[in-house]
Amino acid sequence: MAAEPAQPPDWVVAFRKILEQERQQGFNNRAVIGGGLDSFIQRRVRELAPALQQQSDEAVLLRTPYEGLSEQSRERWVNGWLKALDTIPPALLHPPSAPPPPPNGAPENAARPAAKGRRRPNPPEKPADTPSAAAPDAAKPPTPSRPPAASSGRATPPSRAAAASSKPPASAETPADAASPPAKTEVRPAAAVSESPPDAAARRRPTPGGLGLDEPVQRLNGVDVKTAQRLQKLDIASVRDLLYHFPRRHQDYSRRLEIADLRPEEPCSVEATIWEVRELRRGPSGKGARRDVEAIAGDETGNVRLIWFGQWYVARQLQPGLRVILSGKPEIHRGQLEFHSPEWERIIPGEASPHTGRLSPVYALTEGISAHRMRGMTWQTLRDWLGGLEETLPPPVLQRQRLPPLASAVSQAHYPDATADWETARRRLAFDELLTMQLVMLKRRQERQQGINGIPLEPPEGLGLAAAFLASLPFAPTAAQIRCIDELA
Repeated sequence: MAAEPAQPPDWVVAFRKILEQERQQGFNNRAVIGGGLDSFIQRRVRELAPALQQQSDEAVLLRTPYEGLSEQSRERWVNGWLKALDTIPPALLHPPSAPPPPPNGAPENAARPAAKGRRRPNPPEKPADTPSAAAPDAAKPPTPSRPPAASSGRATPPSRAAAASSKPPASAETPADAASPPAKTEVRPAAAVSESPPDAAARRRPTPGGLGLDEPVQRLNGVDVKTAQRLQKLDIASVRDLLYHFPRRHQDYSRRLEIADLRPEEPCSVEATIWEVRELRRGPSGKGARRDVEAIAGDETGNVRLIWFGQWYVARQLQPGLRVILSGKPEIHRGQLEFHSPEWERIIPGEASPHTGRLSPVYALTEGISAHRMRGMTWQTLRDWLGGLEETLPPPVLQRQRLPPLASAVSQAHYPDATADWETARRRLAFDELLTMQLVMLKRRQERQQGINGIPLEPPEGLGLAAAFLASLPFAPTAAQIRCIDELA
């Protein structure tokens, strides 16, 4: 069999997109965030220098800074690089000491189809700032069959939502959880993903150790004494209390979009690859400085900036090349779309997510319990303890009232598959609450009617009841009163 022709590495494809984007933007040196095209060239000089040694005309491009050129000279500079990338053999563009292939045996660089009849893709602004960015190529999803769409600072009309889902539990919101780096991830097929908690399986699964739901909340993994004390401020003392700690509302992150289709202030979820992560210190120097995290993420259609304010530990959890799912509301800042403190999780095959890509619950919180932590605890409770919830209504009542089982209603009240499922679960829980109130009132009425004894009236001996009553009066009745008494007697 003939050997397949060598394909250019991923950073070359990204560089070509950057040059095309620079041409579309009028050579304003804004296609690469942070340093412009010169910074990109400096980061890739190790691969470009050996390749350009055989191209004497193009070798001058390495020695010509783009920043100081006029618009006409910049146009020639961009066209020269595009010509060089077309003429340099792909094998020469790999680093001199190429790393070994990924462990899973996937090719390091996959060929990508040419875009026809679609918008030009937005280039990854800093796709490979560190050497580690080239290694996770095996973790990238296969190139979609549809041509990529363009992304810019302005949002374009939405397209269909992506079908894939994920459940990454590694996006902790506490610095203590940030110590363990995320594991190597894989991309799962969209059809193999469950979008909701395993209701049916959880109802059949016994509780840990066969314990009841009235066990203290410390039985949950990761809940210590201090966390239990904080939960008591929310009237949560047992596992049952946590099951019945329902969210106030849900944030709809179920709409999956590509980056090119993002719209400002519209909640959505995006599957993307992290290109760059860095920590920023803002405000006064020293301990008083706020430590923010900035990242660049991208998919086949473009890139978007991510910012976490004051969450410095996110920089330890994100790595270049990591595949994640992001949920939040895009915002426009300086003409470009950004996600501010989005929910994020790394993509793990076959696992649903309590935080992203779904109707995400919004709970009442207290100091020391973050929204991310509360969702993690309720998700764990539904997964491990839902089987201990006993049904309170007989099947005929459920069928007559068209109500779901209690376990399913509790699960869907926390993490509904759709708005209609949440409404059905809410109707079942409301029915239980009203029925309980009615039964309590009937029970009290019954006790009041059966448990009350009257005071007997016993007249003195020798007197009738009426005569005894008249004798007890402190006054003498009138003749008319005596006549009325005789008539009644």
